[in-house]
Amino acid sequence: MRIAGPWAKRILSHRYPRILLNRPKLIHGVYAWNKLTQLRNWYVGRSLGKLLKACANHFTYLDAGFGEGMYLLHFIRKYPQATFKGIDKTISHIQFAHEYRKTLPSDRLTLCLQDLESLDEEDEFDLISCIGVLQYVADDRSVLQAMKRSLCAEGKLLLYVPINGEYLIPAFGRFYEKWSNYEQIQGRKRIYSSEELLEKVRVAGFELISQTFTYGFWGKLAYEAYTYFLSLILRGSLPQRVIASILLLLFLPFQLIFMSMDYFSSLRSGNGVLLILE
Repeated sequence: MRIAGPWAKRILSHRYPRILLNRPKLIHGVYAWNKLTQLRNWYVGRSLGKLLKACANHFTYLDAGFGEGMYLLHFIRKYPQATFKGIDKTISHIQFAHEYRKTLPSDRLTLCLQDLESLDEEDEFDLISCIGVLQYVADDRSVLQAMKRSLCAEGKLLLYVPINGEYLIPAFGRFYEKWSNYEQIQGRKRIYSSEELLEKVRVAGFELISQTFTYGFWGKLAYEAYTYFLSLILRGSLPQRVIASILLLLFLPFQLIFMSMDYFSSLRSGNGVLLILE
């Protein structure tokens, strides 16, 4: 396995550059790029926006494992009467969110440094989102049960989980796995099948409202090409970085076309699944 350099490790480990801590609103540029280039965010943004819009004005929302805060921080200004809470086990996420909170007009945000396993509220939240986190949790069954207890009556959970782990291009899989990649650095515990995941949420006491598969053929193609170029930019030699940067920009229009083909399709399987649970 090839080891990522210090710069790549900082990014993959969510260690924020000083400029973002000094000027936290610049994170919106990162959000804009991630929303544009990450297909998962297209699906999650659409579903989460609909769920929040359907809530009463004074709803309570928990982002369980909020990461860089793309959803937690984005919606605070849009819903001034709602209450928001974010929990995460990574200190850099908490530190950045605290800096960002200073830019908000009011204090309607609670931040907690904790593992999802220690979530202990009861009948507290109208909506919980858990996006791309469950595969890193050691005891996923207890986390699902804790989120179930934390929801109010008729409260909903938006759960997004990568599944299957299938590569469209085997050569990409070999390339990706020889590096110390994001999943390895973050300590992924398992790769779910859709059947396994549905059984776990059923045992936890949830009722399935909807299931949306993501990253079918076109989504995988867009992801693998983009990740290949990005990996070279982060960890390649200087000539590789220059060439990969040019190719990434040239590929971007095709990437957006491929992502759109995935997004507007009715997929029967894929490498990700978005569940709305009650």
